[in-house]
Formats: sequence, structure tokens, C-alpha cells
Amino acid sequence: MQEKLQALLDDYDLPQARRLNLVLQAVIVASLLVISLETLPDLSPRARVVLYWAEVVIVGVFTAEYLARIYAAPKKLGFIFSFWGLVDLLAILPIYLHVKEEWLEQALKWPRMMASTDVTPAFATDRLSNPNIAGTFSRLIGHYSRDQGLFDLSDALASVSLFQAQWLGSFSPAFNKKGRLQVGMDADIIIFDATRIQELADYGKPYQASAGIEHVIVAGQMIMASGKVNSNILPGERLKSGGADSNLR
Repeated sequence: MQEKLQALLDDYDLPQARRLNLVLQAVIVASLLVISLETLPDLSPRARVVLYWAEVVIVGVFTAEYLARIYAAPKKLGFIFSFWGLVDLLAILPIYLHVKEEWLEQALKWPRMMASTDVTPAFATDRLSNPNIAGTFSRLIGHYSRDQGLFDLSDALASVSLFQAQWLGSFSPAFNKKGRLQVGMDADIIIFDATRIQELADYGKPYQASAGIEHVIVAGQMIMASGKVNSNILPGERLKSGGADSNLR
């Protein structure tokens, strides 16, 4: 099976291989055409739907070809790390990593959407990271809520606090005291100017603090006042799950 598949992909003496190669070349041309058409400003909603599904098919073909080449290769790791294997991977990887702005906006409008970031924690600021690490919540409140009007301020705040605390409360009762401004709740509070809050972090300066954030209180202690951080106060604690010896990570 592997030998037949490899021949079908690479042996252009076979008529079937030549036909498959023509199909793949046509898909490449189609992908370039779709990318070009998507840049047109006056596309109708129907046209955008058609282009969306065309993208889905194209991505599926590219992914299937890549997986088929891995399966057919006698030395799979050798193919993955070979020049052409890396070229194939780099051709499809950006498709899965890229999220279009309209997709993101549509998702953010879903009921009880919880906004977060998949960036790993930063352990040293001298190592560059994704700007999401410092700008995600400020962008949600400033750009998507205030500027774009996708949802009101209360929904934006709930998506980064209350909704998450309610969901995580099913894993740890400690979260039942989070995400709420009420008597008896944990005093974890950010005070910001809703008219000025905006992310400033970018790929060159991923740790740049956001504009408009004035004060930060953690566990009832002021760790930032008037925009100045007091690094000598570290009141935050790791929250444990219901089990006595297990930690919620």
C-alpha cells in the first residue's frame, strides 16, 4: 500500500500520477485565486461564503497530500525533516495558525464567550513572546467592545472574569469567590479608564503595558497604583482544586 501510494505521488511515468499532479497544480492555482479574490473590498456575503468553503476544500487537499506523503515515506521522520517535507509543512502550517479577523469577531459575539490567550507564561522579559501575553484583555475591552461595538462593556468584563470563574468553579470552589465585585469575594480588582484602555504590546515589545490601566489590587493589596507597579508585593497564590494534594493548573 505504501509503495503504491508513493508511486502515485512521485512516479510521473504513471498516468495516474500525472493526473494527480495536474489536480494538485490546479488546487495551488485555485488557492492563489481565492486569496486574491478575498482582498476585494466589495464582495457580497454569498461570494464570501463560497470563498470560505473553497478555502476549506483547498486546505483539506493540501493537508491530505502532506499526510499521504508521510504515510508513504519509508522513513517518516526523514521525510518530515527533509527539505521538501519542511516546505510542505510550511505551506500548510500558516493556514492553521492564521485566524481571520471576521472569524474572531463572529466568535466573540457568541453568548457567554470566554476570552483568553493560548500564550505560554513568560519567565523572563528578555526573551520575546507573543504580544497576546500583555495585550489580550485590553484589546478585547478597548478595540472590540468600545471601538467596534461588538458587545457592551459589562459583557466584555464578564468574558474575562465572571464567565471564567463560573466555569472553573466546577473544578475548584476557590473560583466561586473570583470574578465578582461583591462583599465576601476575593478582592482581585483592576481599575481602568474605559475611554483610554488599549493594548500597546506588539511583536517587538510583547511585554509593553496597556494604556488606561490605573490601579491593580490582588488579594486586597495594591500592587499597582497610578500606573506604577510595586514589585515588592506578591500576594498572588496558586489555586488548588478540590483534591487535597492536587493543584489546578
